[in-house]
Amino acid sequence: MELVYSKYNTILIYKEYYLLFNTLRKELLVLDDFLKELIESVQHYNNSEELHKIHSEFYEILENKKFLVSKAENELETAESYINSVNSDTSCKYPIFQTAIN
Repeated sequence: MELVYSKYNTILIYKEYYLLFNTLRKELLVLDDFLKELIESVQHYNNSEELHKIHSEFYEILENKKFLVSKAENELETAESYINSVNSDTSCKYPIFQTAIN
């Protein structure tokens, strides 16, 4: 199964570390320079199999935490499903507002 970099990943800087955050799944990893370079390589060159060869443990963490997802997965549908579930949950204290443009 071919894995790709999630559309919902972002890299933030905190002190001397990098934080890889998946905004859809609310997952966070602290990265050093080497790991940041590896994940950026996956992002830019779509080479997750090469990452698996170089650092299989890191690859497995990224896969398990959904920083890497199946190429066949429709992440937009996953996000829409999450938004719909939050909007229908009356106990949610943070409603999601949608903008309508006329």
